[in-house]
Amino acid sequence: MDQQPQTPKVKLTISPDDRWEEGLDHDPRSEALYRFLADYDLKFGEDSMGFKAGGDGDNGEALMYLLDEYYAALDSENLAATPTASD
Repeated sequence: MDQQPQTPKVKLTISPDDRWEEGLDHDPRSEALYRFLADYDLKFGEDSMGFKAGGDGDNGEALMYLLDEYYAALDSENLAATPTASD
């Protein structure tokens, strides 16, 4: 039987504006997933998402802030981002 990943509860760890003002780095997992999605979209999706990162208001930056919150929620609930095999 396939095990589905658990979805963490939506809660605010730190707002994107506060994260930016404090100069916090993105979670490395957010950066890695963003780079993969942007590269994949560019190569196979004809850049349909038009991901951009590095400046204020860029959609890639916005996506990474969302992913930062996702990973923070996963970590706070001790959930894995991918399902694990059951014993």
